Amino acid sequence: MHIVIVRFSSLGDIVLQTPLISWLKYSYPTCKISFVTSSSFAPVLEGHPHIDQILTIDRKRGVEDIKQLWMLSCQLRKDKSLSLLIDLHNTLRAKVIRFFCYQIPSLVVDKRSFRRFLLIKFKIDLLKNLESHHERVINDFKFLFKKSLEAKEVEVNNQNTSQRQTIGLTSLKGSFLTLEPIIQGKYIVISPVASFASKRWPLESYKDLVKKILNDKDLNHYKVVLVGGPADDYCDVFNTDPELRHERFLNYQGKTSVGESGTILSYADVTITNDTASAHIAEAYGRAVISLFGSTSPSFGFRPHLAQSKYLYKNITCSPCSGTGKRKCFRLEHYCMKEIHPEQVFQVLKETLESVYV
Repeated sequence: MHIVIVRFSSLGDIVLQTPLISWLKYSYPTCKISFVTSSSFAPVLEGHPHIDQILTIDRKRGVEDIKQLWMLSCQLRKDKSLSLLIDLHNTLRAKVIRFFCYQIPSLVVDKRSFRRFLLIKFKIDLLKNLESHHERVINDFKFLFKKSLEAKEVEVNNQNTSQRQTIGLTSLKGSFLTLEPIIQGKYIVISPVASFASKRWPLESYKDLVKKILNDKDLNHYKVVLVGGPADDYCDVFNTDPELRHERFLNYQGKTSVGESGTILSYADVTITNDTASAHIAEAYGRAVISLFGSTSPSFGFRPHLAQSKYLYKNITCSPCSGTGKRKCFRLEHYCMKEIHPEQVFQVLKETLESVYV
């Protein structure tokens, strides 16, 4: 039996699919599992012990895009053992692959689009009592395999959650020796990045939080490490503040690869970040997270799922304003994020450190 899973992006969303991959492999140990994704995200899945094959495309436009999707579909159709295609993206590209592979049975992820629409447009929240995406991605497909899984279900459910999701993320880790000066001792990660501006907690708030950590005598044994990608150059403001020229504050924005950032997150005592990939990667390694939500809602399912993790969300009248945070804020002030004060985050941080690492 051969199962193909399709998810093209993004980094955090791909990490969130790893529980389903491992669950399928535990359920069908002899099954071949292939994963179709964008070439830029393939390194995230390399080395995953439950993925037998990674198939990639380069995200292009027009005829070139259709051509490579056709070639990929032809490759899939030639495999006579291919018995199921699971579409975890349901975008136009994924739909094209399903169309080209119409002879292959397929399952499509339920994104709860109508319920998201009700929450965004009318603030009717029918999602708040649903499990996080980490659990939902398995439960959505579990009933379809129920007869075959009865013997395995107890084994899978009894596995440690963080261990199950961590499987296969070793490829994200960079060189331990290169990063050893950073990851020695205790430290807190600050990741103020997000794909869209409306999902970012104000940089001034992050700066105030860092100063509170550095000046608190109870936390003087913690370093603060900032991580971000090369494109997140707005983090330069941390370098121009004289109060942050501190031996315990390390700004590694743009200085580490995805793998090295993964290593830093995997050893952090706590990661403080927005609704973004850093939170999912840190939790995949079983590390505590404090996530800050503004233009998106925790009800969408991307809130932290580990018991030691926390999130802050003010749930003001205009939030959520979009499903991804892509929409530009229409108000004079970015209230959904500005109403989360540094002092509140600092108190949650201290409570988390006390409860997890006493």
